[in-house]
Amino acid sequence: MSKKAQAWICIIIGLIVGTVFTFGMQYWNSSITKENAVYTEAVFSSYKESYKCGKVNEMILHFENHDYLIIDSNCCSQEVVNEIHSLNRGSILKIYYHPGSNKIMEMTCNSKTILQFGDSFSKLSQDRQAFTALGIIMYCGTVYGIILLIRERK
Repeated sequence: MSKKAQAWICIIIGLIVGTVFTFGMQYWNSSITKENAVYTEAVFSSYKESYKCGKVNEMILHFENHDYLIIDSNCCSQEVVNEIHSLNRGSILKIYYHPGSNKIMEMTCNSKTILQFGDSFSKLSQDRQAFTALGIIMYCGTVYGIILLIRERK
């Protein structure tokens, strides 16, 4: 592959991935207060798990009276997974979720807290910061591609 083609690949991939990592995560995992979260009382129907390295990575919860909501991979501790497994169909859950991503920030059932807002907030903030750093690294790849193009022109 020519240096020019490599440069364009660095530029295109760096811009696309850098933008998604930097700005997308700022939206999907933006800092919110509990007052800014959306509150709902939903009737539990079922759940679906995705796995990564043999461990639950993310959970999608389905409800009888609400659209699905997500428990982010960063918040899927074994304790949370066990609590979701023990839920019965028809259980009423009190939920606060992120308006930009439908990620559950806090969830209680019968006065038992399954997921705490502060823990979710902290974990999503760390995730957002990590992806922002990766996005900046991808933008550096874009700059590298531009430098390669300039050197090829000379």
